[in-house]
Amino acid sequence: VSGKLANTTGSEPQISAGLPVEVAFTSPAGKTPTYQVETQIGGIYQLLPVFTPDEVGNWQLKVSFLGNDDFKPSEFSASIVVAKGLSTIKFTDSDSPKSGQQVSMVGTMEPKLADQTLLLKIIKPDGSVQATPELKTDSDGSFKHQLSFDQSGNWELVAIWAGNSNYQSAE
Repeated sequence: VSGKLANTTGSEPQISAGLPVEVAFTSPAGKTPTYQVETQIGGIYQLLPVFTPDEVGNWQLKVSFLGNDDFKPSEFSASIVVAKGLSTIKFTDSDSPKSGQQVSMVGTMEPKLADQTLLLKIIKPDGSVQATPELKTDSDGSFKHQLSFDQSGNWELVAIWAGNSNYQSAE
């Protein structure tokens, strides 16, 4: 969040550095983290580090200047809609296995979330679908599954994550 306090009359003194500005975010659940920043020369202010919302939904932003001897109090409010983040799943490239060979299929999920349940759908060259137990992601979002290639031809592997309250599902 960054902005600038403005002197709307033009005849009053310039806005100096060091004036306190309060920046507050109200989450959809009602939590309100509040930050104090100060103006720079010319009334510019900036919240650093950047605020990252941790909830999906409608957030309320409120920026307040309490005023001083030279300037009246002012306030700015805005609504910010935070949508679910995107997620992806991909398999790391592996050499083409031979029929009868067992290979460890390794993949990664973004975001890198630990202990997430993935379903693995394996479609064999003859069109049959192989059932697999649920897979769990490691702390770095990776997962693996030992797979025996008992048929020659093209195999299709699809990892599916249902998503959660902050991220969309992925396939």
